[in-house]
Amino acid sequence: MKTLKWIFITVLVFTFLTPDSIAGSWTQKTVLRGGLAGYFPYSSNLGRVDAGGLLKVNYSYGFTRQIFAEASVGFGMMPFMRANLSGVETEKGYPIFLPFNLNISYLLIIRQQWDLFLIGGLGFYPLTGMTFSGDQKDLSSAGTGWGFRFCHAANISNWCDGFYVEALGHYWAEEGAFTMYKGTSTFIEISAGLTYWFGGRPIPRPPRVKGLPPTIPPKPAPPEKPVPLKPAPPEKPLDSDGDGVPDMKDKSPNTPEGVKVDEHGRPLDTDMDAVPDYLDMEPNTPIGVKVDVRGRSLDTDSDGVPDYRDRELNTPAGNKVDENGVTVVADTDGDGVPDNIDREKNTPRGAAVDQYGVALPKVPEGILKSVTFEINKTQIKPESHPELTKLADALKANPNVVIELRGYTDSTGSSGINLKLSQARVESVKKFLVGKGIADNRIQTKGLGATNFINTQNTKAAENRRVEVIIVKR
Repeated sequence: MKTLKWIFITVLVFTFLTPDSIAGSWTQKTVLRGGLAGYFPYSSNLGRVDAGGLLKVNYSYGFTRQIFAEASVGFGMMPFMRANLSGVETEKGYPIFLPFNLNISYLLIIRQQWDLFLIGGLGFYPLTGMTFSGDQKDLSSAGTGWGFRFCHAANISNWCDGFYVEALGHYWAEEGAFTMYKGTSTFIEISAGLTYWFGGRPIPRPPRVKGLPPTIPPKPAPPEKPVPLKPAPPEKPLDSDGDGVPDMKDKSPNTPEGVKVDEHGRPLDTDMDAVPDYLDMEPNTPIGVKVDVRGRSLDTDSDGVPDYRDRELNTPAGNKVDENGVTVVADTDGDGVPDNIDREKNTPRGAAVDQYGVALPKVPEGILKSVTFEINKTQIKPESHPELTKLADALKANPNVVIELRGYTDSTGSSGINLKLSQARVESVKKFLVGKGIADNRIQTKGLGATNFINTQNTKAAENRRVEVIIVKR
């Protein structure tokens, strides 16, 4: 028992401490094995155990090129003969055998087409379904397994795809199947089957060189792709003016820098008047219109209207014309009346005129000097009519003007009487103007009585009895 323990410990230490001696890069690999296995008893104190057979599947995972973690499971039968205390065989059973092992395998030797692995690990060895004397018994056992695996590659480029043969020893302790028997058993397992690598694959194994240990060279770098030589760019044809059109096609090889050209190198001429756009002062002249060297439409009489729109091509210099070149009659004083009917061609700017250009009278402001009244009277004197008539004419000539008539008296009499008297007098003047055709709403009146004397030395003087005109709206 102690010997087996030391063997197992030695295998594990050797497995984990031995360096990976196979050269080359490594990626994680997985291996699947499947085959048949036979278990042959070497020693057992439970009774006579016949050789058993089973199907076995093994899954391996490679940490390096030499170290793998493995799990294997089997399914089969192992005939078992029960014996009494005297060693006499009494009953025979055919339990189902389901061994399960967790191992570490170490690649000891690599050759061109075969490998040798050292294997060690722990196992669980259940026997179930044994029936003795009407009772079904199960045997739960745990122990160790160790041994060797020989793996042959069908093709050296496939590493270890091919078949394998294993020889393992199993040592386990039984518990619980037969309460009267507890002990240990040792079996030898011989198995064979097929191996398949999947997931990633290692690089192909190297050929064997006599006298040298096998090595696997590093994965060669991929060959460098040849860089195709780029053909030398063709020489650009000469383009003297740099307009993008080679001289051999350029119909205008001296185009100024920056001028837009067509495919033949000619400066663009949008309106097709034979004057290129960069010189054309009227780039949108209608098709067919004659232009000068600057692309401007011809204007024979220089009236500002181009000939193609001018209805009077010989307008005298200085005459005003409309948009069609037709002469507009002159209006020297700008009063809106053409000179040919204007009776006053020098009317001041802004003065209102009649249809013949005659200046209309302005509405007078201030005191109506000829309009006077007798003491305590409201009647308008005949000598006041001419001035009031002139005021009426001025109001007619300026229909937008609104006036206010303000009446004053002298200091004779009381202030109340004077206030009423002054109001009555301006109403008399308004009545006269309305009688001359002036609208009532254009004349406002206000009597102010004995105030704002003109002659302050003599407040009873006649000039204090007066009417004043104030323009309210022009």
